[in-house]
Amino acid sequence: MTPSTRTSIRLLALVALLACCCAIARSQPLVFAGGRVNVFPGSPTLIPVIAQGDTPPRVVRLRLDDGREIEGELVAIDAREPDADPRRPRPWLHEPHAWTASAAPPPADPRTPRLWRLLLEAPADAHGQGLWLEGRRIELVWRPDPWTLAPEDDRGAPWRSPNTPDWRNDPVFAELCEPDARSPARRWRWKLATGTLAPIGPADAGPPPPIESPEQLAAALTRPPLAERALEAYASSIESLWRLALVRLWRADPAIALAIRQRLAGAVDLAPGPVVPAYAPLSVSTQRLLDDLTDPDLRPARLATLARAWLADQPTAIVWAIDDAGPPTFDAALPTVGVVNLTPERQTMLTAIGAAALEPGIHTVPPRTLVPVRPAVPAPGHAAPSFAAARVRVGAQTSTIPLAAYPLDASPPGLLIGPLHRDWTLDEWRGGPASPGPPRDAVTTVLVHRDAGPQRLDNGGWRVFVECLTPEFSPEDAVTVWLGPYGLPSAAFRVSAEGRMTDPRRPGAAAIWVEVSRAPDRWSVQIDVPPDAIDDSGVLRISVERLDAFGLRTAAPRRMLPWQTEPGRLAIDTRAWKGL
Repeated sequence: MTPSTRTSIRLLALVALLACCCAIARSQPLVFAGGRVNVFPGSPTLIPVIAQGDTPPRVVRLRLDDGREIEGELVAIDAREPDADPRRPRPWLHEPHAWTASAAPPPADPRTPRLWRLLLEAPADAHGQGLWLEGRRIELVWRPDPWTLAPEDDRGAPWRSPNTPDWRNDPVFAELCEPDARSPARRWRWKLATGTLAPIGPADAGPPPPIESPEQLAAALTRPPLAERALEAYASSIESLWRLALVRLWRADPAIALAIRQRLAGAVDLAPGPVVPAYAPLSVSTQRLLDDLTDPDLRPARLATLARAWLADQPTAIVWAIDDAGPPTFDAALPTVGVVNLTPERQTMLTAIGAAALEPGIHTVPPRTLVPVRPAVPAPGHAAPSFAAARVRVGAQTSTIPLAAYPLDASPPGLLIGPLHRDWTLDEWRGGPASPGPPRDAVTTVLVHRDAGPQRLDNGGWRVFVECLTPEFSPEDAVTVWLGPYGLPSAAFRVSAEGRMTDPRRPGAAAIWVEVSRAPDRWSVQIDVPPDAIDDSGVLRISVERLDAFGLRTAAPRRMLPWQTEPGRLAIDTRAWKGL
């Protein structure tokens, strides 16, 4: 045999081997991905499977233990995370994902097997049986209808919303929690928060509506598309699990069940502001709680113990700085700290500034309600620092909040205010990690200074210089300078990039035009401080807010909650200016 002949034989063998491998890959059987497969009466079931082949079958036949066959439709459910755009404002709850379901999704990375789901409906009379897929048995966990576990005298009790009807009807609350309604993974939480999670029992379902037209008949006979049915099955399966978890916990301990519902979907009242969602994050520990509460092997006492442990790991309160400057005073800024008690019961509160011992302030904090607190600021010593930390203990939790407890000295060439920060999100407000600030090409610089020119104003020449970097010019880009006490400003100036100045306190009032300096990547403006904005002790209270052309709002010295109309102030001692 010649070398060329041997080479040809090797090539033919290699080609045959590759063809065989490809055929095996294409005919690769579906493999159960593992996990607990829950089956609820009358609801579709999703079974996770892995397919290595390029073209898995659209319809898969499975067999029950008793030999009956069931058809399952293969579908891929994907949730694409939104692009991380640093210019886009972030929603209060979470960034919405783009959910898709398809029997023929785009090709996945060939090195990573795609996770599919089999969508099927198990017959009710198959209770207790398992399913066979490609010769392997899948254990099914047959669940009871949660409605049958609820108390007969009050069927909706285990799933009742933790929020009162007045709270649920608050327009801000409805707007902020609405993104959950559009998420298959979070719709259960929206339903719990709004009072619609309770299942519909036989007595409540009623007869089907009558069919009165050919169009209605056609609609009734038309099967929804696979994508619609798959996403609905995904959402309803999670809702059914939470219904089961909550009713099992309610049967074990109704008080603990209420406390869990409040943490999972409860709101807080920020009067005189709105009612807003203050949910616990859907973290790994929350998923573990769901798994525990739906574990069929755990007894009621154990469920209550695990729920108490989860509650013990949750924060007792939310504490943040609202305002550093406070009302006019001679020696201290009297900052304001916001405190929200997240527990369902009143909590004892202690406060302190700096290294002082914790002392009773407001002795108790009501549940789920904002309490503004002004910790007692000691009189400044001879060399007292301007910054101090407020310590607030609510129940067993102690929070430390840095504050500008005393007016800051203004000295040449001026006092920088900033950086400007994005609005709070719920996760950050609750103490989660802070997200990055605005992009570098959209940073805002604010300088409070005294005019060194010969023609000083009646206020002593005090001015505010604002410079806004921007990737592209837009007349919608605007900065607002607030002067005077927080909540009771003595003056406010909103200046756009094109030089249009208005007073945000007087919507509809005539605008005036001021001089604005513009460059390709920035614009700037000088704003004169009115004389009455500086109090008799020489203190100027100021904050700055920017709303850029992309809708991103930033503020200093304090971040704003999305519904706030003005940021908290910083106190500046103008008497400290020497020279110039």
